[in-house]
Amino acid sequence: MPDNNWVQQKRFQKDADRIVEAIRSHTADHGYAPTYVEIRAITGLADSTIRRHVGRLVETGILTKGRGHRTLRIADD
Repeated sequence: MPDNNWVQQKRFQKDADRIVEAIRSHTADHGYAPTYVEIRAITGLADSTIRRHVGRLVETGILTKGRGHRTLRIADD
């Protein structure tokens, strides 16, 4: 049986991938980044989960976030 830490890492990665893909597809379709509410509608994740993951994705440099609304960007795009 896998240890709990490994399971949590896999779950984090899956949710993080869903968030990054939601940002990527919304930005491509609309020309601007989604809000947290739009990310929730796309992914089905809870607000607290989205905020936690976005914070970690910004810390690791995968996302950038400016001040204000619709400022999430994927760093390599």
